[in-house]
Amino acid sequence: MRTPAHSASSSLASPTAALLAIVAATGCRPRSQEQATKPGTPSSFRAADSAVHAGDSNDLFYGVSREGIAWLLAVNTRDTAGFLYEPLGAVSLCDLKFVSSDSLTFRSAVGRWACYRFAGHLDQDTLEGVIWVVPERSRSRTPPDSFHLALSRIRPTVAIRRGSNSISGVYSNVWYHEGAGDLLGEEILLVEMSSGLSAATILYEGSPDWPRAPDSLRRVGDTVYLWQPELLQRRESPDTAIVRHDTVFYSPNLELPLKASLSQVLQSPPRFKCT
Repeated sequence: MRTPAHSASSSLASPTAALLAIVAATGCRPRSQEQATKPGTPSSFRAADSAVHAGDSNDLFYGVSREGIAWLLAVNTRDTAGFLYEPLGAVSLCDLKFVSSDSLTFRSAVGRWACYRFAGHLDQDTLEGVIWVVPERSRSRTPPDSFHLALSRIRPTVAIRRGSNSISGVYSNVWYHEGAGDLLGEEILLVEMSSGLSAATILYEGSPDWPRAPDSLRRVGDTVYLWQPELLQRRESPDTAIVRHDTVFYSPNLELPLKASLSQVLQSPPRFKCT
């Protein structure tokens, strides 16, 4: 079973450093008993009433930390709410506060691995700062301590469009092994941005790994070329995927059907909620 790899802690220069120390020093509230005991299966996405809706005072940010991990966050500045994408379901952002005109802090609900705490800056186009991954005390495996994030805003017209040419969404062939109690398979998250196509791949080997960005990515029509040595077929050459009829086809015989469009991901209530 794969577990998230460790990384070195990151920091920002003053005056943010003092703010980071305050946020990092506080813990996360535990999940409710229902959430803590719920089986770890991939959640289904459905449109429902929620504090966070695409196009409703909602800012969507996407980017890759220097460790190669992809991050997708939604921040609703009007309702001071939001969520962070995790493979098993979105994680609510709690206690979202603007310390000054552009200084932002939040903690999250406890998700698949842990809860998250963030301190940094939010402006019109970027979300930048440090996010801490705080494990539950009962967990023996601890994720990385912190990541430095520099995420770019995805324009609403790009994030929520539903046209036939849009391929943004989560594609998955993950299945549950009854005998072993494991989740197995692969997922790929495709996000169309004004700067081009971005992707994140998630391997399930008992449980999901972190969403990983490929080393290189290129799109030509409905064909996507991505290179990542430890992806799918684990080759030292690009994996070639064809996106057609709501399915990602990898040669020779690997298919990942569309699990949810990006708009469905945004409009579904988070699986892991604040308590």
